[in-house]
Amino acid sequence: ARPATGLSGQRGYLVQAVEEYLTEHGIVDEKTLAGGGFRITTTLEPAKQDALVKAVEDQVTSRLDPAASPVDRYVRVGAAAVDPANGQVLAMYGGVDYTRQYVNNATRRDYQVGSTFKPFVLTAAVQSGAQTQQGEPITPHTVYDGRNRRPVEGWPGLPYDPSNEDDENFGEIAVGAATDLSVNAVYAQMAVDVGPGHVRRTAVALGLPGSTPDLTATPSIALGAATASVLDMATAYATLAAHGRHGTYTLVESLSRDGQEITVPTPTARQAVTREAADTTTAVLRNVVRTGTGTAALAAGRPAAGKTGTAEDDKAAWFAGYTPELATVVALMGQDPESGRQEPLYGALGRPRINGGGEPTEIWAQFTRDALAGTPPRDFDLQVMPGAEELPSV
Repeated sequence: ARPATGLSGQRGYLVQAVEEYLTEHGIVDEKTLAGGGFRITTTLEPAKQDALVKAVEDQVTSRLDPAASPVDRYVRVGAAAVDPANGQVLAMYGGVDYTRQYVNNATRRDYQVGSTFKPFVLTAAVQSGAQTQQGEPITPHTVYDGRNRRPVEGWPGLPYDPSNEDDENFGEIAVGAATDLSVNAVYAQMAVDVGPGHVRRTAVALGLPGSTPDLTATPSIALGAATASVLDMATAYATLAAHGRHGTYTLVESLSRDGQEITVPTPTARQAVTREAADTTTAVLRNVVRTGTGTAALAAGRPAAGKTGTAEDDKAAWFAGYTPELATVVALMGQDPESGRQEPLYGALGRPRINGGGEPTEIWAQFTRDALAGTPPRDFDLQVMPGAEELPSV
């Protein structure tokens, strides 16, 4: 057996992710792969990979002090960057060191994605021409009742009245602003108006696996109860960046064994949702970065769109964001290294709480700035639904 040191740092996570990719896509079965002798060229770009590792170290790892704050022992980071043009995974961060922590934080599917799921609800609404209970078309300007614990209307199941973060009351609020401020009451109602089944189908069309745990067609789908992986989310956000065109992500560029080339399927992109639906969502997510919860992303120094998210009980904090040429998702997760139990991140890194707009967005901004350094900033070329050209800021 190879000494474990060969898998130290990020290497082990990347090897594991590539092996999973090859077996899950039926390219090579596990037994054959275990036999070895393969030469694998990945899609990962060394410069971007290094930039991602450095961003995590600068923003989080170097600042952890478990002696002063025991909660810092729980902090895990996962990140993945995907090229919207072709679905190639360009960089991935799996954890502090594969030889010390085997679980890949970029591919694990056991943390709630929280509010980073909300854009899929908006995309589904535009895609299907959905209407409110009052029969008004849903656009970024549509006004909803954003009061805390407001019961959703028109759902035949059990009464559902989710609370907003910190039990805040928003009153009458437009969809665009409700996205900027991540208002749960609005999005739970919107999921009912669109139809939770349609929301689920849209999320899967964008790139989440149909088998994602807790991706259930009920109103709570809107609040991100599903536990998709960081890589799953990066794939879905890359679809939004690509104006609604989706190709399955790919990690492997070429593969050979004993000098024989093995065919690796090239992902064929298809229009997963209409360009208007994807671009309208992007327009709203641009505002999240300009004036909402994701303003730390402005440090990337280029046009960007994105969404912050925090899982229940602060056990995970997310930022999912993109420029026209790069979609990247970053999550901080709380996990007890001994018991493996998910733990809240209250007090980590010396902060009262970890929000998606904090460290996850700061990692995203540093990585995106460095990964795209030397390339001119590109603006989004958006074709939005009528009336969504000018979005009000919060």
